[in-house]
Amino acid sequence: MQRKILFWERGLPMAPAFIYKACTQRGDRVRGIIMGSDEYQAVSTLRARGYLVTEIKKKGQDFQLPIAGLWSGLSSKELALFCRQLATMLAAGLSLVKGLEILEKQHLSKRMRETVGKIRQELINGWQLSEALRRQPHLFPAALVHMVAAGETGGVLEEVMARMAQHFEKEHNLRERVKGALTYPVVVTLLALGAVVFLITYVLPTFSALFASSGLALPWPTRTLLFFSDFISGNWQWLGGSCILLLLGTLWYMRTEGGSRWRDRFFLALPAVGPVLQGIALSRFCRTLGTLLSGGVPLLPALDVAKNTADNQVINQALGQVQAGIKEGSELATLLKDYPVFPEMMIQMVKVGEETGALPDLLIRIADYYEWEVDSFLKRLSSLLEPALTVAVAGFVGFIVISIMLPLLDLVLVVG
Repeated sequence: MQRKILFWERGLPMAPAFIYKACTQRGDRVRGIIMGSDEYQAVSTLRARGYLVTEIKKKGQDFQLPIAGLWSGLSSKELALFCRQLATMLAAGLSLVKGLEILEKQHLSKRMRETVGKIRQELINGWQLSEALRRQPHLFPAALVHMVAAGETGGVLEEVMARMAQHFEKEHNLRERVKGALTYPVVVTLLALGAVVFLITYVLPTFSALFASSGLALPWPTRTLLFFSDFISGNWQWLGGSCILLLLGTLWYMRTEGGSRWRDRFFLALPAVGPVLQGIALSRFCRTLGTLLSGGVPLLPALDVAKNTADNQVINQALGQVQAGIKEGSELATLLKDYPVFPEMMIQMVKVGEETGALPDLLIRIADYYEWEVDSFLKRLSSLLEPALTVAVAGFVGFIVISIMLPLLDLVLVVG
């Protein structure tokens, strides 16, 4: 539930107004307008009231980009490296500003140098690290911002940065395993389609005039290929334009809330693909939630951040309803039972975690289990796809070659 809170702080008559969005300790989303001499004072006032600020912008300017589970900024590898290096600097006894100064000189990436430089300058201007990261939501995810804020409050920033480095390293490794498993079949499929289109549109038409002048009865494979060749050659403009429009329309629809929900529901229902996508989404969610809880972030704000990392509208919708139930006093495991998207094993482990007070550790273990399960499936899938794709490509190309050779052999026999 999102409540709208509008209030003005007493201060200087000409003090600027700031529009903010925040999350309460109970998990309620709030928004409003606050007066302050600058953003630092406005954020400090809101934090004193127990708010976790997610967005703040001077009134009259556009909002910053909203925080999401997936972002177009720093990759998981870059975030892991940033957190690991900063944790190492802090462990060596360096101050935060000095550590960032060293990191700014070490990074080879221009974007990372500029980013670290902005953060260091904002720390010099009096901002805390979490507030400096929050000012760049297009680069740093909400999970990192909340963890850093919890680490600053508890005085364990070094430990938090090391924990987040491990978190992003796990996320990066999972992404790389998925990419590695999909690269080979995607490349082979594209090459096979390219070869088939080339043979049909360029090679086969050179023989069509010869076949037509021979007067021979063509076998059905040749007639089929000639039909497709003539159809594609004569209508390639319409076919190409239709494919582009269909692709753009599909991409637009998938970006809408209804389209993304339909897409996620469809893929989760697939026999082999569904369990893998479910495991990836639940692994991301459990790892993020466990990391946030272990860092001292309350359950409701942690759920609000972690549910977006699943990158699945079906799971996000279920978790939104789970949040509402937790606000009413229900337990997490009890609420998860109402949604089939959450496996029984996960529910039982969450229940044990709530009963023993070890929920953060068990959530991390659940994430490890699903990563292992996804990795095992991807290895089996790769071993099965390679011979299957080889046979399929050989079959397509062989069919085309046979379709061309059969009438040529008949023509040679007639001439001979």
